[in-house]
Amino acid sequence: MLSKHDFFKILTVTEAMLDDLKEAGKLERLLIKSVKQNNIFKNESATSLASAQLSELERVVQRDQSLQKELNVLCEMLDEFLDANFDWCCEHLNDEQQVLMGLK
Repeated sequence: MLSKHDFFKILTVTEAMLDDLKEAGKLERLLIKSVKQNNIFKNESATSLASAQLSELERVVQRDQSLQKELNVLCEMLDEFLDANFDWCCEHLNDEQQVLMGLK
């Protein structure tokens, strides 16, 4: 079982990971849009650029998937803590943290 101190550490890391996933999603969308634009042009440089962008997109997606797996483990730990300490969480977490934990 997590201590309350460790709970807050994991909660902080989880919040940061969620922010990273949001940013990765934005990057994925920008890269997809850019690849589509470069595929419109049928010249060699645009095709080369689109290929490089697809490689970068694959790298971002792989990182995103890895981060998601790690995030799932942390969320399970937080859920277990919440189940065992529901009243304490309701009293001591701020609004944003309560939303993250599904309390609001």
